[in-house]
Amino acid sequence: MANYQNPELDLSNIIAYSGEGTIAIYTSGTKGTNEARLTTIKQVSSTFSALNNLDISIIMGLKKDGINLSNSDPNSTSPNVQSKDKVAGTVYFNSNDEAFDYLKRVIAAGHPVQVVLNRYYLYDDFAPVSSHWKSDRAKENGGNWFTVTGYDNTYIYVNDPTDPTGAATNLPAKVNNFRLAWEKTTEFQDDPPAGPYMMFYLSQAGTKKSTTQIIAWNVNVANSAPTNIRQFSTNPNSSRDSLKNLVYLAEGRLAFATFLDNNGKKEAAALYRESGNLFATLSDGAGSMSRDLNTIADKEEQALILLSK
Repeated sequence: MANYQNPELDLSNIIAYSGEGTIAIYTSGTKGTNEARLTTIKQVSSTFSALNNLDISIIMGLKKDGINLSNSDPNSTSPNVQSKDKVAGTVYFNSNDEAFDYLKRVIAAGHPVQVVLNRYYLYDDFAPVSSHWKSDRAKENGGNWFTVTGYDNTYIYVNDPTDPTGAATNLPAKVNNFRLAWEKTTEFQDDPPAGPYMMFYLSQAGTKKSTTQIIAWNVNVANSAPTNIRQFSTNPNSSRDSLKNLVYLAEGRLAFATFLDNNGKKEAAALYRESGNLFATLSDGAGSMSRDLNTIADKEEQALILLSK
């Protein structure tokens, strides 16, 4: 969606503008369990962080009695931007039909739309064409961000920017599957809740932050990451869900390393690339988790010192 008004942006830029490549959050347990987690920034938070750093405002659509992200706490210490600053307007929907009709009108007007969907209802549409959906996106309830770019009588065409294979471009989702996936977001847990019918599209763009400002911002929001990684190393969790989180951490670090490389920060880039490769190894169940996590923390700490100079 950001590429619509900033065609020069690639994944490494978006990761840098969102904070997903540097932030690491430790929690001692989630969903009523005692299993520790190490995660990156939530997708809703990362979206609004990127909007703030790109100085882009949006129109947001929501179910009438759904969560309104524009009412976020102005005193929050979360690393994401306060969303109300970037929501130029909010449209409320009373029904699936109303939301779907509005979505089609926005697409027909030439605006790509970002939506949150429950991937369970799309798995059969996409698994045959994307290895990403056969492996990491198994048929299970869970949220996924998509950018809708078109539609016809049979399909809604969506893009999954998280697919590292590059295969998830203009994927044809059956209309009924899409509509269910857009509505059934209450069947998985997210923080904050995402939907039903959550959608964003661009309203206006200003002046995005400079590379120097973005690097400084990442240093600031990532200052607790080495400590959180070390904390996770004392109580590592190798469950399937935990290893999935390490995949996201790996992908974010590798993309941020590319951003640093492209902007002349070669030494810090090498450290983040080593960090990402170690996270990827751990996500495959290889390596020594406690030892490698401490190594990752050391490398990221060194990189942040370099980037602070």
